[in-house]
Amino acid sequence: MGKEFEGLSNKHIGYKRVLTPIWEDAWITPRLVGKIIDWCYLSKKEITMVDWKGELLI
Repeated sequence: MGKEFEGLSNKHIGYKRVLTPIWEDAWITPRLVGKIIDWCYLSKKEITMVDWKGELLI
């Protein structure tokens, strides 16, 4: 994750996988891209880490 992604510590450098909200849009539109960017910048959000298969990390 980049430094811009709020809510994660910088202890681990490299790729991290997190679950994102389910987006309501069927098509990728500028509005959807804006929602995703806004979500990344939120400081208060639930962050759920997953592995490469999408399975929850505990």
